Amino acid sequence: MKFKMISIPVGEHALFIDAKKILGHIPIDDLIAQTLAIEIYLEGGVRGVEIGTLLADRDPITHENRYPQLEFVRLAIPRRSYTNNHMKAVAVTLKNVYDKRFEIKSGYKIIHEAPILRHFMLN
Repeated sequence: MKFKMISIPVGEHALFIDAKKILGHIPIDDLIAQTLAIEIYLEGGVRGVEIGTLLADRDPITHENRYPQLEFVRLAIPRRSYTNNHMKAVAVTLKNVYDKRFEIKSGYKIIHEAPILRHFMLN
């Protein structure tokens, strides 16, 4: 399978997915990269981490979200741990989420967050 919505080059230890290219129709306040990470997990149990608005945290003075230019989902890929079958399962999961991307109408809102490091402890 060939994916056009990934950042090139792919490193040996991680795959960074540009969430804005896949879920750009979702409002930025709905945590685009976090939404994609959740959808990937729900679809195939593939775990990743959001590197975007959630991780950027809030401005310490205004307490408004900071919006980084990039919204990524990072999938860790330890090169000696996964077989080709594992990677095929990940690829199928990514394709399935990509194929249904326009069915995803909205993302997620934070209802409670820790005062610091909110990306570790929030609801």
